[in-house]
This record gives sequence, structure tokens and C-alpha cells, in this order.
Amino acid sequence: MMLELFISGEEGGILFVKQLMIASGESAASAMRRIDRLESAGFLERIPDMLDQRRVIVQLTSKGRTAMLAMLDEVFGAPPAAPATPRPFVPRAAAADEPLAPQR
Repeated sequence: MMLELFISGEEGGILFVKQLMIASGESAASAMRRIDRLESAGFLERIPDMLDQRRVIVQLTSKGRTAMLAMLDEVFGAPPAAPATPRPFVPRAAAADEPLAPQR
């Protein structure tokens, strides 16, 4: 749910509670409990839709967005400051009694 809200927010989209419930893949009751817990933790907020009072908009709070950015940074990490220096290829010296591989 958090990732879905993050992507929607970054793309400038709007998600409604019902869409978030469907995206979660959970039962309606489980999805609503999760939304309640995320709201209680301060990660998301519900906003009444002024155009249609039957719908409720959900979006990440600044705390939720910060948490998602931290999680994404932890998972994917920042690229290394400098790339590792590649080691040059040094062919292995063949022993005197080792047969050479046939050439094609």
C-alpha cells in the first residue's frame, strides 16, 4: 500500500480508498485495518473528495514519503562514490607439460 501511494504521489495521481484496497490484494476488512493502522502511525491521511462525498482520497503524509524514500535508499542504496578499479586480465602461464587447447 505504501509503495502504491508513493508511486501515485510521485506521478501526481490521486488514489481513492477503494483503489488502494483493490491494489493491496487483501480482503476489504484486512485492507481497511491496514489503512487504519497506517493512518494512526501518521504515514497516510484520508481526505474527503469534494466532488463525490462517497469517495475518500488517500495519500502519503510527509512522514510517509520520508519513510518510503529511506526504505528505497536502504533497499537499493546509493551508488558507490567511485567505481571499483578493474583488475587487468593476466593470462595464466601454461605449465610446460600441460597440453595447449586446440585452436579452432
